[in-house]
Amino acid sequence: MDTTRKTEIVDGPLFPAIVRLAIPLVLANLMQTAYNIIDTYWVGRLGEEAIAAVSLAFPVIFLIISFGGGLTIAGTVLVAQYTGKGDQKRVDLVAGQTIILLVNVSLGITAVGLLAARPLLMYMGASPEVLPDAVSYLHILFSGAVFFFMFFVFQSLMRGWGDTKTPMWVMFWSVLANTLLDPFLILGIGPFPQLGVAGAAWATLISRGAAALVGLWILFSGRLTLHIKRHHLWPDWALQWRLIKLGVPASVEQSITALGLTAMMFIVADFGTTIVAAYGIGARILSFVIVPAFALSMATSTALGQNYGAGKLDRAERAGWIGARTGFLGLTLFGLLIFFFAESVAGVFIKQNPDVVQATTEFLRIMAPTFGFLGLRIVFNGAFRGAGRTTVAMVMAFVAFWGTRIPLAYIFAHWLGMGPTGIWWAFPVSLAFMGILTTVWFRLGYWKSGAPEREEPLKRQVIRETVVDEGVAD
Repeated sequence: MDTTRKTEIVDGPLFPAIVRLAIPLVLANLMQTAYNIIDTYWVGRLGEEAIAAVSLAFPVIFLIISFGGGLTIAGTVLVAQYTGKGDQKRVDLVAGQTIILLVNVSLGITAVGLLAARPLLMYMGASPEVLPDAVSYLHILFSGAVFFFMFFVFQSLMRGWGDTKTPMWVMFWSVLANTLLDPFLILGIGPFPQLGVAGAAWATLISRGAAALVGLWILFSGRLTLHIKRHHLWPDWALQWRLIKLGVPASVEQSITALGLTAMMFIVADFGTTIVAAYGIGARILSFVIVPAFALSMATSTALGQNYGAGKLDRAERAGWIGARTGFLGLTLFGLLIFFFAESVAGVFIKQNPDVVQATTEFLRIMAPTFGFLGLRIVFNGAFRGAGRTTVAMVMAFVAFWGTRIPLAYIFAHWLGMGPTGIWWAFPVSLAFMGILTTVWFRLGYWKSGAPEREEPLKRQVIRETVVDEGVAD
């Protein structure tokens, strides 16, 4: 299975390989969405204050998830490149070092989060009625940060290696466990105490913790060619630093996106509840579009990264183009469907307010035809990451939000006097501009340049591995 997967990506037809990588990623992302919906449903049974507590805590959790997920991208990149190169010892080493890095980061986040949760929530405006539940929710999740991060590591390492099905199945069982635990722990069914909002946090922590432990068992068990051993966990500072240099820009990129979404809400809020509601519905539609786009981006990142590591730059470039064209065509078709059925789609989310339906319809019809350009940006950013150019992807994300969409929304809405329609037009203009920019940058081929990675860090590990194999050390 290992050799077949590597041969398939590096030597076989690229389009089927990318599709096979992407489909489990789409399903896993949909499961993550289901995870959040299920939590919201059961917490909603407790009343509006409980929903407010979880809603207030969500941006904090989202930023932490974005940061941790960004750091694990470094492991994905290097594992993919060394898998393509056929250097299994270095694949195992990178996997072990990624685990060490994220364990240390998660412990630091736990310490800071436990201390900062209450003052941070108070700064965000939590009312006295909501604050205790929100603090409890964050404290429980921060306490188990290491489990969240270990599951991210498992997903990222397996993805870089070329296996997206196994993490999907682990995610499935994790979501199922969370679904079963939620009503018992939140509402106190049967012998379980009614924990309320804290019960939602405990259900999430238990289900994610179990998933993390299963993932680590898979990585350490020897059932795969990717096999982490104890000596791979001994810190290799040169490689740790390389992981940080690759991972921090990816973390910043995801944080830029999260903060950009918040900043847009400030501009939208100037125009009242109707426009806020229309923007919220449009943003929700956009989040559905992003699910397959990100899955295709991650699949392209793996395919390009493995071919890049194998020294097959032409195939690596072809992987990027195949992913981008697939994303552009697929999302354009979806966008056209949304364009023609915009009013019906808006009505699904809200029927009782014709003003919101009208505003949402206008927003969707202005934005939807350019969904394909969003596919180009997201997929090409994945391609840049696969080549180890995480800084390029970070800059592109910054330009997308803070260099184009946010300033254009403000200029169109206020300076040009277009009002809410100006905010809507900021989306297609920024999407088209960024789609073209990332396409041109990829075609220029700067991502192919760069000195080969130094091999010294592995030498120390090889010596240590030899010692282990000879039975001198464990």
